[in-house]
Amino acid sequence: MAFVAALSLGGGDTVEVFVDPAPREWRELEAAVDPVDGVRAYLVGNRLYAWLPAALHEEVAPLLRPLLAGTQDTDDWLPLAIVPALQLVNVTTSLAVGEEKRVAADRVERRIRRCPALRRRFREGLLVRHSWRLRQAA
Repeated sequence: MAFVAALSLGGGDTVEVFVDPAPREWRELEAAVDPVDGVRAYLVGNRLYAWLPAALHEEVAPLLRPLLAGTQDTDDWLPLAIVPALQLVNVTTSLAVGEEKRVAADRVERRIRRCPALRRRFREGLLVRHSWRLRQAA
């Protein structure tokens, strides 16, 4: 079963989290989110944790981390925004700057492409984009 937990955010809002969503869960996720903003998720190891509604990563992480404590690779969380209509996965974190940036981006892209849940959903047509928040200083 793909459902993991219902997390209680401040203000009485609840977020439902799914691990490695099955086709039925993908339909539910996609129907509930803005088609441009997409489905928010974390890639932890090779497992995808996606949620609805589209709460911010910073809101979900502190509630999700204790549930995953003790599982492997929980230190390597990769925040994603998945836009199914465009077959796009947007990496929403900053990576290393300068020469290391391309190496880090390639490593992250390979990791995303190996994720079983994303491979099942998008097959080979997946696009990966990076939201670079930091730029190398002049």
